[in-house]
Amino acid sequence: MSDHTIDRDTPMARLRELAMDQRREVAPLPARLAEAQRRHARAQQSGWDVSDVVVTKDGRIALLQEDHTQVVSRVTTQIFAATMERQEAERVHRHLPANTRRFGDGWAYTVTNEFGDVFDLYLYWDRYTHSHRVRLLAPAIEELGDGHRHHIYGDGHICLSDHPGGGQKYINNAYAESVQWCNGVGAVLRGHPWPWGE
Repeated sequence: MSDHTIDRDTPMARLRELAMDQRREVAPLPARLAEAQRRHARAQQSGWDVSDVVVTKDGRIALLQEDHTQVVSRVTTQIFAATMERQEAERVHRHLPANTRRFGDGWAYTVTNEFGDVFDLYLYWDRYTHSHRVRLLAPAIEELGDGHRHHIYGDGHICLSDHPGGGQKYINNAYAESVQWCNGVGAVLRGHPWPWGE
């Protein structure tokens, strides 16, 4: 099993490490997935409705020629969630910095505050709070233990508002508040009061 494998028990520290590693270098796709991707792209370019990429009963991606007994479904060549992804990509391009990279269900980006401090952040839509939330990936300021003073929850989420869970309705507001937070925490770490009011 790869050291890049994650599951529901993967600790937050490991997820952060993986997110940061992904921003440094992109690991090659496993050979089986790379071949499936190549064949799927060829089917799309040929205008076919389905490719010879299939999903098996045990949740694997395979090629149609490999194992007919376990095939559950052939993969269509439709663009995966095309409309929603296109709209989402436009919002990200318009509202998030150029260094933004997709990671899982959200976006990782870097902010350098006015003090020259560098923060790696992760913005995503939280379906439970119905808001965009931002989690600090690095440095681990939540471990300083003064969450109220630093406006950060113990799990690394930045408190962006009075909204339950500290999120924002709009992606651009969540990003703007995260940049404001980076500058605010930079001031606090240097002995100043929180510059944006309590």
